[in-house]
Parts: sequence; structure tokens; C-alpha cells
Amino acid sequence: MGVLTYGRTVRKTDRQTDVLSDRRTQGKGHTDERTDGKTDVRTEGHTYDNRVFRMKISYIIANEKDIISTITQHTIINTQHTMTYTQHTMTKTQHTMTNTQHTMTNT
Repeated sequence: MGVLTYGRTVRKTDRQTDVLSDRRTQGKGHTDERTDGKTDVRTEGHTYDNRVFRMKISYIIANEKDIISTITQHTIINTQHTMTYTQHTMTKTQHTMTNTQHTMTNT
């Protein structure tokens, strides 16, 4: 009787968020505002689980006695390649101006 179990789990997650907003207000005040935000989050996980277990071999020799051999071998658990990184996060605010012009009151 032999039991062979082989398991492998591969998990990969990619997430990217881009934020871009432009705002401009004109009138008495002039405001230019721009925000660039970029977030890259990547997680890679590899799990290797290789198992060979419970190999039970029975022999009967000349009706005298049983030789029972139990072998447990090759249990390997590997966890590799786990990465998380965040890149390219920028926020910019430029060209903020406020102008008040040509205000007249005549009596």
C-alpha cells in the first residue's frame, strides 16, 4: 500500500491604482492643482509542499513471521519568492495664484 501526496500552491496578486485629478478655478482667484498618484502593489507567493509518506511494506516469509517496514521520507516544505513593493507615489501642487483686479467703487 502506498500513498503519494503532492501539493503545490501558487498565489500571485497584482494591484495597480492610478489617481489623476485636475482642478482649475477661475474668477477672482486662479488655482491650478494637479495630483498624480500611482501605487503598484505586487505580492507573489509560491508554496511548494511535496510529501511522500506512509509506505508500508509487509512480507511473509515461510509462514514464520511478518517483517513490517514503515518508511517516512521526503517531507519538503518550501516557501519562496514572497515580494511586496510599492512604487511611484507622487503628489504635485503647482501654480497656485490668487488675483484680485479692477475693483472700483464710484459715488
